[in-house]
Amino acid sequence: MGNYTKLAACLVVASMALAIEASTQPLHCAGDRTLGLSRIIEIDPAGGSRIGTYQYPSSLELAPKEVVLTFDDGPSPKSTLQVLDVLDDYCVKGTFFEVGHRAARHPEITQEVVARGHTLGSHS
Repeated sequence: MGNYTKLAACLVVASMALAIEASTQPLHCAGDRTLGLSRIIEIDPAGGSRIGTYQYPSSLELAPKEVVLTFDDGPSPKSTLQVLDVLDDYCVKGTFFEVGHRAARHPEITQEVVARGHTLGSHS
């Protein structure tokens, strides 16, 4: 594993640990546009759960009209901050699956995702 790959992996792992802590913070939102957060679903990766892929088509048990928002292949300086602003406007949280080399290239965006209380995962 090259130094660049190690750096990206360390960055993503460190950010994921911060995201877990941030996701437990209470939400303080109000207004007519607020959709809100109904619950946080924790998935233990140690259990080997593989969800939402062609190889493992099982899904989360969601309530009627409940959705999970995920954003893949970031962080992107063109769109990630805009997405974060819209999610803030509606008091909604998402999961951002980032690519390691992109996270290494834009660590400030990854840190912003975590600071705003979203969940972070690796899409490398």
